[in-house]
Amino acid sequence: MKRRTLLQHTSALTLLGLLTACGGGSDNDNPPQPGTQAKTTLLVYLVASDLLDGRGAERDLINMLKAQNHSEVNVVLQIGGGASPGEYPGIDMQQTRRYRLVPQAGSREGWTLQELPASEQPGQIAMNLPSTLRDFIAWGARTYPAQQYALSLWNHGGGPIHGFGSDDATGGGTMLSLPQIKTALQQAGVTFELIGFDCCLMASLEVTQALAPHTRYLVASEEVTFGWEWSKVVGHLAAQPSSPGDSFGRAIIDSYKAFYSSTPLDFTAYSLSDSRRLEPVMQVLGRIAQSLTSTLSERGLQAWWALALARREALDFQSNMFQRNMDLVDVKDWVHELGRVDIIPAGLIAEFDAAFKALVVYTDGGEDEASGLMMYFPRYSTLDTRLQEKYHQLNFLPAYHELVRAYSSFAASKEMPYIEVGAPRRMAAQVVADVQLIARPESKKALPELKRAFDMGYGLLVLNGVAVGLQAAQAQERQVVLPTPQLWPQVQGQTLCLLLEDEEENDYFQIPAVSEEQGPGVLITSRNEQGALQINWFVSVDQLAGSSAAMLEIRPGSRYLPMHLRVSDGQWVESAQQPIQAPADGSPWLLSFAAPAASSTAAIHMMATDLTGELRISAQGIALA
Repeated sequence: MKRRTLLQHTSALTLLGLLTACGGGSDNDNPPQPGTQAKTTLLVYLVASDLLDGRGAERDLINMLKAQNHSEVNVVLQIGGGASPGEYPGIDMQQTRRYRLVPQAGSREGWTLQELPASEQPGQIAMNLPSTLRDFIAWGARTYPAQQYALSLWNHGGGPIHGFGSDDATGGGTMLSLPQIKTALQQAGVTFELIGFDCCLMASLEVTQALAPHTRYLVASEEVTFGWEWSKVVGHLAAQPSSPGDSFGRAIIDSYKAFYSSTPLDFTAYSLSDSRRLEPVMQVLGRIAQSLTSTLSERGLQAWWALALARREALDFQSNMFQRNMDLVDVKDWVHELGRVDIIPAGLIAEFDAAFKALVVYTDGGEDEASGLMMYFPRYSTLDTRLQEKYHQLNFLPAYHELVRAYSSFAASKEMPYIEVGAPRRMAAQVVADVQLIARPESKKALPELKRAFDMGYGLLVLNGVAVGLQAAQAQERQVVLPTPQLWPQVQGQTLCLLLEDEEENDYFQIPAVSEEQGPGVLITSRNEQGALQINWFVSVDQLAGSSAAMLEIRPGSRYLPMHLRVSDGQWVESAQQPIQAPADGSPWLLSFAAPAASSTAAIHMMATDLTGELRISAQGIALA
């Protein structure tokens, strides 16, 4: 990532101020005034929340001001919802205020940020209300009319279930739900050429369906994100004031990819979708869902198992035993996995592929299997009725909602077997535990022959009822195998819980931890060029919003308190040990595997997650030494 300090930002502001003072003559000396028609009006709805400290909202404002300008482009912002005033000179991010960019006089480069007069201000209102978003859109289009409009929604993203826009100033930290965003757009009455989410996890089929009546194109990401390269975003419109949505969307995606090309960030998944091409995808998906629901009713456990295996193998996002309230799966990859387990016909998959190819017109290619759009289907939330009730409020696609209900209902029925993890034992240098599939006593049907009866396997280092260490184990057909039980993940001599992000690649891991600045979340660890595991990022988890909140680069000297897994109930708890700290000099923060400090009471337990997402831990352990 290109690091920018606030000192550099402030220097840029000073330079821009000098350019303004110099004056001079150019076509941009007379920017469009309120009420006159421009070629494009870009509305930016910036909910600052906790994305401040010079790396979030402040950075993006600076980058906007550095961009090329044009007299026939309006850039209008509403800013508010900050957890603090922030560090941008002259702006209190906790106050809901409206601004516009004014081209630098005498130059095609640079803008100034102009606060609008009191008569144009909305008052101190929460940014996470649909009426606030509605009023901003309607006011912006009325006051700054143009031949076409674009909207950027800037903040945290929580996917289709949790929505967007966590207001930490006056909104209590909750988000705008997807139905609320849809209502705001309906009531504002503006049709956009493009709507873009400058936030995490909003490239979903549910989001596309909700916004399709209001925008021609949609830009969003399946993954967690750092934020757009705003100098290029605004600069593209300045260079092409009438840029169509497909061209503008590609520019947003390409500039994002280039912005972070110097970092180890290769799990980008931005996409551009054409809303006019949505209906054929919805039709074939409805037929797929109806077919699966019918097969589940007819074939019972065999069909449920095939669905669960396909879900496990498909590319997913924010879906693990620490973040259980997302469960987002790549749409196309999941459909293809359903074909591989032979539960939907090849002809239906071909129809889906053709329709989906027309819908998603561009992707950034950051993740090979990412098709551009994801959707909810339970993996770790199969038995979470509250989360699914929230999902069903989206009114997405009746046949698909029925499939989710049928799948989860079967998992909770008496016909659903459960797994039991046996006592671990040593086999040569390894620790092994058997995993047994057991029919419920009330079930009257014999268990069919099924493939691997569980999802993921783990080894736990348990001390006083808490797993102070956790690492992935090999998941075999009927066993969980820990190859090197003497070695455990450690940072600065402290044993940690390390979650494997991808069972196949073994390159990305997560460490549940609490940041002293951002609260609970996960430290993202990846292999560097030397093959060592390096901690690079922190993804906060907004507990109030119930969503993954933001991805931030590790700052030198920042401190994090590791989280451990309580064995009795599977809950994550804060470590009783000291925080771990990133190197103050900015050198690589490395994780290693080493023998933990000797303890006479530490024991190795084995754990597996079953296909409903529940944790199953061996009742007995084996001594560490």
